[in-house]
Amino acid sequence: MKRLLSVAAAALSAVTMMGVAGSAQAALTLRADNLNCDVFGATGCVFDLDNGDGSAVFDNPLAYEAAYAAQHQEPAPPPTIDLGDYLGKTDGVTTSLQINLPVNYLVNFYSVKSSTSVILFGLSTPTNSFLAVNNGIRNRNGVLQDISHVTYYGSVCTDNCGGGGGTGGAVPEPATWAMMIMGFGGVGSLMRRRRSAIA
Repeated sequence: MKRLLSVAAAALSAVTMMGVAGSAQAALTLRADNLNCDVFGATGCVFDLDNGDGSAVFDNPLAYEAAYAAQHQEPAPPPTIDLGDYLGKTDGVTTSLQINLPVNYLVNFYSVKSSTSVILFGLSTPTNSFLAVNNGIRNRNGVLQDISHVTYYGSVCTDNCGGGGGTGGAVPEPATWAMMIMGFGGVGSLMRRRRSAIA
């Protein structure tokens, strides 16, 4: 049932994208040699972007989910994937790129785009910091191509993002400490003056 819903959502998304993209239809297809890929494995799953750069689908998590659900073959798990929300994109110019996002970003999946191909990687534990690598998109000479974009998917934490269960608070900056100490000193001196004036 979830697979059927995922395919239906992707079809609706594709119809919507056709209206936005006009006649330049771009589609994601799982590469033929990756039909039983492991999205959580070291090599991820390689998709090809048909008809141009695929900018209409590159950022769309539903396009990945639909292509994976429709084309992925067992035995490699999982049968379907849920990328979550589109969180953002970072441009790159090397074969690896360190991504450091705000603490409240919980990335479950990321994709690495190079030329007209994309590698989708799943993270076993949601994180806000990871190393994105191109380990499978090569040029005609067999050389790894540079990353053009890294797109990340997941969720944004809005409550208890540190995962510490609320046991510790934020540490004030040095300027804040100085202001607090000066405030306590000012209150102390006022109390001392009042005491000497009464006596």
